[in-house]
Amino acid sequence: MEEAENERMHLQTCLKMFSANPVTRFFVVAAQMTMTPLLMLLYAVKPKSMHRFVGYLEQTACDTYFNVITKCETPGTKLHESWSKLPAPPIAIGYWKLDEDATWIDTLKCMYADETHHRDCNHTFASMESDDPNPFIAEHKEAAGRAWIIEQEKRIAKEQKSN
Repeated sequence: MEEAENERMHLQTCLKMFSANPVTRFFVVAAQMTMTPLLMLLYAVKPKSMHRFVGYLEQTACDTYFNVITKCETPGTKLHESWSKLPAPPIAIGYWKLDEDATWIDTLKCMYADETHHRDCNHTFASMESDDPNPFIAEHKEAAGRAWIIEQEKRIAKEQKSN
């Protein structure tokens, strides 16, 4: 569910960044409506195969993000000219907790990092037995602890500011 929410945020971010025409939106929705039931069926029948497939799909996304980021950061390329100075959309600044002056390239780097994590998770799950413990639980607990501390620090700073 976490990965699906994250992928939805990638889509929402891109749709906010670039206005997709009705035809593009139609194809996005049609692809989702077609692929979701097929992939759910595959997952129900062969979960490891589904995780492996998604791992390879995520690797393709990683390769694409790497290439786009490289072109954006290479002076003289069309992507550098078009995207290097674009500000990050507010949805990205909020979701990834970016600085207010973040750029579209910063957003792409966050999406790239997400995709590498998705790739690694799916390949890990494809290699596990069905009764193996989830190896990512400790990572999530640690991240939750860090998030709690950050939120407490923000709350304290806000209280001190208002006093």
